[in-house]
Amino acid sequence: MDNDSEKQDKGHAGDSVEKSENTSSNSKDGYSPFKLAVDENRIGKVKFSGNAAKRFPDDMQAIQSQMLIYKAEYNYPDEFEYVAISPFFEPMPRGTIAPYYDALVTESIDDDGNRTIGISFEKQ
Repeated sequence: MDNDSEKQDKGHAGDSVEKSENTSSNSKDGYSPFKLAVDENRIGKVKFSGNAAKRFPDDMQAIQSQMLIYKAEYNYPDEFEYVAISPFFEPMPRGTIAPYYDALVTESIDDDGNRTIGISFEKQ
């Protein structure tokens, strides 16, 4: 495995992952990106409008698959806020306030009409 693909597998803030990847499973060497994210306290907050969840459920599912959600809150009138751990968030010292991240979704459609969703997180 080269360094670029190793970095992609481990995840870092600003990196992206395609929906078809399974980053939550353990590889044959026992590595788990989510275990590392927990160990390194890669915690963050992400907000979404309720309208986004209704209009783009596949994108929301792809985003949520890249986070281990610790707390989900509905804020009236139309906002969801998640506190989560993700391999794509920056490590934080324990006891500090988790920063907010924007979840970015990119889409590409190949010549055969197959859709690929790319997910990345950007610290606010």
